[in-house]
Amino acid sequence: MTVSQYPDVAVRSDSPRPEASVLPAALELLESAGLTANWRIVAGQAPDGDGGRKPEAGLLPPFAEPGASAYGLARAARRAWGGTFSVIERRGPLVRSDGTVNVLLFRYELDMSDTGMEFESNSGEQLALVKTAAELGPREIPEQAALGIQAIAPDRVSEFVRTAVGMCRRLDVDDLVVAHKGNSIKHTDGLFALTAAETLESLAGAAGIAWRSLIIDHMAAELVRNPLDYRAILTHSSFADLLAAALAGQMTTDQLGVCTTYDPAGRPLFGHDPALDTSAPDADPERWRVRRLASTLAAGAALAEHLRLPPAGRALRRAAAELVRRDGGPIGWDQAVTTARKSLRAEGPARS
Repeated sequence: MTVSQYPDVAVRSDSPRPEASVLPAALELLESAGLTANWRIVAGQAPDGDGGRKPEAGLLPPFAEPGASAYGLARAARRAWGGTFSVIERRGPLVRSDGTVNVLLFRYELDMSDTGMEFESNSGEQLALVKTAAELGPREIPEQAALGIQAIAPDRVSEFVRTAVGMCRRLDVDDLVVAHKGNSIKHTDGLFALTAAETLESLAGAAGIAWRSLIIDHMAAELVRNPLDYRAILTHSSFADLLAAALAGQMTTDQLGVCTTYDPAGRPLFGHDPALDTSAPDADPERWRVRRLASTLAAGAALAEHLRLPPAGRALRRAAAELVRRDGGPIGWDQAVTTARKSLRAEGPARS
């Protein structure tokens, strides 16, 4: 996606099936809002030689407590179009010195962390996109905008940080670390860290709290191995899931910090299990596509706002909100696209 002076923003998907794709409609609607778009293929998680999955920390799907009911609640929270915020407190021995420490993990699950689009290798859609990309010529991916369609909602992250700082003050925690994956710095983690840092700059000093930003290496080894070295950890999404599981004793790592997250049968040891996912396309393909489209438009709005393109952000947010309002009733795919088109036309030209 080309947004103003920013080149490609990659867009991912967990559904390679053409009949379930929302990409053509999303492309049309994003462009009508003033975001000129092209598409780049992003590699997904590849099977390893044993037919299982690579146990890389950064590739974990959304986390929920083991069990179908809790998993269903987590999915319901996502469908309610809001992020979920939790605090996990653990007490344990310091890794590098004597004594004990109370660790607070402030975990924020992004409300739009499932909004990307990705396609199977050599699928018809992928080949069409590759052809289009070739015609457009090479593009350089900027660090702060790559995968920006999964962009954070800055106001929600700011609210999350304010809540965390308030809790640190009440519990006399004076050291806070903002942690994110190094290999994801140009994806959502980078945007999260920037927004969190901006909020902390204005709050932490007055609250008497020292804070720092910690970029973890490719396998998140340091923080996953030694989470009890830190008083308070502020992070989000699947990286927070790793830390929560490590602090709860649900997983072990080797000396390099590599976590085994799949059993020999290929089922997740914890977290997201597709077999329990009642919101998957097969459950209600039509409604799934409508929600997918609304989520993509909302993510596009957040990206536009992050890049200071308020007209496009307003137009896309209004269109997404219209689909969300109608989601409780019987709305089909064609009606959803028509509704979004009308909403964007009503907003007027959105180009900055």
